[in-house]
Amino acid sequence: LVQYLSAPNTSVTEIDLSNHTFGILNTLNNTLLNYDVNKKLTSINFTNCKLTDEDINYISNYIVASPNLLCCDISKNTLSTKACSQFGYCVPKSTSLETIKLCECGINPESLLFLFNAKGSKCLKNLILNGNDFGDIGLVSVSAFIKSSPLLENVEVKKCKGTDMGFITLVNSIRILPNSKLKFVNYQENNITQIALGILKGSNEIFKNKGITFKLNRIEGESEVGIDCAVFG
Repeated sequence: LVQYLSAPNTSVTEIDLSNHTFGILNTLNNTLLNYDVNKKLTSINFTNCKLTDEDINYISNYIVASPNLLCCDISKNTLSTKACSQFGYCVPKSTSLETIKLCECGINPESLLFLFNAKGSKCLKNLILNGNDFGDIGLVSVSAFIKSSPLLENVEVKKCKGTDMGFITLVNSIRILPNSKLKFVNYQENNITQIALGILKGSNEIFKNKGITFKLNRIEGESEVGIDCAVFG
């Protein structure tokens, strides 16, 4: 693999090493960061690779160095606060990264503060954070990051232990965004009640006009009439 990536005429643009847990990044460090002068890689996937803080540092450095990288998926790796800080430092510096996938990474509210600072991103379009445990406090950080990332189109915080409070924080932040590109917010498998639905219903016309759709779980016994800006399932 190292020889292939290092070959002068290689045409590889994507690396998918998901579910490999043999310290691959320690082997790939020099090649991943330096193998191709033209920085051709557009996608790197290290899902479930038991990444260490050092590995995350390698990936972060590559994100900053690469002008063509569009997607980075490091889901199902446990990210420490240090790793989140390293990764968060690189996000505002990237000039190309459009998609970040950090699902089921054990990210807590404290780590999220380091992961997404107020600088936001000038190029990110898709932010996928499903299956983390940062709850309502973490959703404050997510909301701040959305405000500072003008090109965001898709935000997914499914199953993140959010409640009505976290949802209301998101809704209030998104409602006042000027010239936002945001189109989709997934808040499924979080604990919401009729209170959240009432808040969303009150802003229904605003979100319809902005073209923003929320994806939510159905609440048994609660009416969805008048909430055209949401998909329930």
